[in-house]
Amino acid sequence: MVDGVPAHYGPQRIIRVYVATNALFTLSASLIWAVNTLFLLRAGGMSFALVFVINAVYTASQMLFEVPTGVIADTMGRKLSFLLSIGILVLSTLVYVLSAQLHWGFWGFVVGSVLIGLGFTFQTGAVSLTLGLVVRGRPHHGINVAHNHGQAALHAATDGLH
Repeated sequence: MVDGVPAHYGPQRIIRVYVATNALFTLSASLIWAVNTLFLLRAGGMSFALVFVINAVYTASQMLFEVPTGVIADTMGRKLSFLLSIGILVLSTLVYVLSAQLHWGFWGFVVGSVLIGLGFTFQTGAVSLTLGLVVRGRPHHGINVAHNHGQAALHAATDGLH
């Protein structure tokens, strides 16, 4: 076992698991966002303007946490990153539900949205590192590639500017 991955798992299996994991994660996120606005309007009592702000906070938190959570996945392990993702997303769901039930209002939903953004970025850090190592031909290599994550983000952000 290297970096939490049994040595007998080949690149094809890892790619299949990557696709299945991302498909399930995307499906669950799509189901959540399909009713999010209605939930915030009805159960949360928010206006459309406040729903927009709450969703903007979620987006900003994803931008803020993407590279740091990728560094955690790179340095501390993909499995830990994915488990943190699940735990934080459970917590964020509880915050969202309690915000509506206990009338915490706007700030409760803001905290929940920040946690959702953090949880999603822990997932993307773990999964993108796994795929990146497979593409590089090192699916089981437990190297510290924290700087590569930041370089990839910088390259993606500036691609086409030269």
